[in-house]
Order: sequence, then structure tokens, then C-alpha cells
Amino acid sequence: MEKSRFYDIIKYNDGKLTKWEDEVVAEFWLDLFVDGAKFVRLLCTPESLESLAVGFLKSDGIISSREDVKDIRVDTQKKAVFVATSSPEATKEKIAGKKVNIVGTSKGIVSDSLYETNAPKARPDIELDIDRILDIVSDFSSMSGLFSATGGAHSCAISDGQKLLDFKEDIGRHNAVDKIVGNCMLEGIDTSDKLLILSGRVSSEMLLKAINAGFYGVISRAAPTDAAIDIARENGIILCGFARGRKMNIYTDFPSRHF
Repeated sequence: MEKSRFYDIIKYNDGKLTKWEDEVVAEFWLDLFVDGAKFVRLLCTPESLESLAVGFLKSDGIISSREDVKDIRVDTQKKAVFVATSSPEATKEKIAGKKVNIVGTSKGIVSDSLYETNAPKARPDIELDIDRILDIVSDFSSMSGLFSATGGAHSCAISDGQKLLDFKEDIGRHNAVDKIVGNCMLEGIDTSDKLLILSGRVSSEMLLKAINAGFYGVISRAAPTDAAIDIARENGIILCGFARGRKMNIYTDFPSRHF
């Protein structure tokens, strides 16, 4: 199982566009079964999967010691790990009532339903100016007072390609996106011609949140995963990463006069 993949992309650097082979971190989704029943789906790097499963169950209070694990088996073809506990009935009681398959802020737990995206929508006929986009990201970066004060927050914003329209921050990157999406819904904001601006890594669940919320592009200061790039290309959504200063990596088609 590969921990990274290579993609042909376009690098933008201070007015110059260059074709580039970019190495991108690989994202692996892993279904965790406990005593035969699916418990959660974890997003992870495809290594040390047995340790990940046991560590997650320990952290989540399902098991307390090595003796609680009767057997563990990883099936990479099915992208699953199967854990049998020493006391199935007691384990079942611990699992009962727990919220599972819900997107978390740090553990990389994701809902199966998130992957049930709608059919790709036609991209709006909008030409984007790369330099203006980088100006917007610069403005976005300067707005996070919580990050500046603590270093422990993620930010998310919405833009029409000319200016920032809304800004939210949260300790969790998923939560920051959900705040923007929720506000768009509450305020009746049309997202079909809007960009989602992110401070953090764009993994598949982040990209799918943007697609399901109707955004036509995602611009991030950080890196995307391979799964996010694949999903963006399949669904015709703009995806750019490492937008910092006067530089940006373009992973999909990008409607701009620069090309």
C-alpha cells in the first residue's frame, strides 16, 4: 500500500505557470469491525493498521488492555480490520449508545453517507484571476485572531472570487467548514458560484463536504490528499493547494486568463 502518489499538476509562482509532477500523501479509509459488527470508518495512512485499530478502541473506551483483544485481522482488499474481543457481550454494551460514523475533529472518523455525492454539476462560467485569489487567501490568513493568539484553530471562508463573504474558525477543521455550510443554508446564500477557502489539509471528507454543499471550488493554504484530488477531478470541482504568498498548486482544470 502506497503512502504517497504522484500527480501531474500546474504550479503557479509569481506570474509563471509550470507543469509539475507533485508527490501527494495517500489517504486510506479503513472500516473497523468489532465482534463482527461495523463500528467506524477511519481515514488514515495505510500502515500500522492493527495498532491504529487497537489504539482507537483503547482511546474510545471500548477496550482497556491487551487481554481484551482475542483476535485482530487486517484485510487490505476490503479495506477493513476485524477485531474480536474477549468479552463480546460486555463490548456490545460499551458500544451501545456511542455515536459512530460521525465526522470528528481530529480522529479522522467519517460518515459513510458523506460518500454518497450527487451527480457532478455543471461548473459556472466564471473566469478566476489567480493573483486575486492569492490576495483573497492572504486576507483570509490575516483574519484568524484565534489562531494568531493560540496557534490552535482552523479557519474556513467563502468567496465569490473577488472578496471574502464570510469567515469562521474552530478548533476542528471539520467544524469550521460545517459552520460556513450551515450559515450559507441559514442565510440562503447560493454556493454554486462560490469558492470555499480552507486553512488546513484537504482530505476526501473535506472535499466531499464542499461538493455536497454545492461549492464549485476549494482553495487551501495546505496540502490535499490523493483521494481529494481524485474526487475533485471526477466531480469537476476546482481544487488548489499550498496557496501562500504568490504561489499555488493547481490540481484540476482552472478557468483563468493565465492559461
